[in-house]
Amino acid sequence: MSDADWITEGSDAPVVRVNGKIMSHLNMEIIQSLRDLAEPGEPDALKECADLYLSDTPNCIQNLHDSLNKQDVPGFKRAAHTLKGSSSNLGADILASICGQLEDLARAGSLTGAAEIIQQVEKEFAAVKSELEEVCQAS
Repeated sequence: MSDADWITEGSDAPVVRVNGKIMSHLNMEIIQSLRDLAEPGEPDALKECADLYLSDTPNCIQNLHDSLNKQDVPGFKRAAHTLKGSSSNLGADILASICGQLEDLARAGSLTGAAEIIQQVEKEFAAVKSELEEVCQAS
């Protein structure tokens, strides 16, 4: 990993610093596995996945808002599930977990409390976006 240092700080889980900044919102093992897909002369798999994720996620978050406003439980569940999966695939484990909470609400048939959790999604996505951009610049 160029410009990145893997450190173990008091636990078995690695802490990664990229350009001196601790990456705490991304699972760096998944990021590394995406980097490892790189083939000489081929586009960077990590950058392609990150670009797609960063362009699609705002739409998914908007779909959560729209479905909540309409009280469209199936649409809400679908949007939460989509965002949970794409976040998990890219190593945004905290964001995936928060989306899982939204999906659980919808599965139970109630969207009570969803607005507050969507705010958490937005905040976590901002942190993930910042780290992903940093990681992609360091590759």
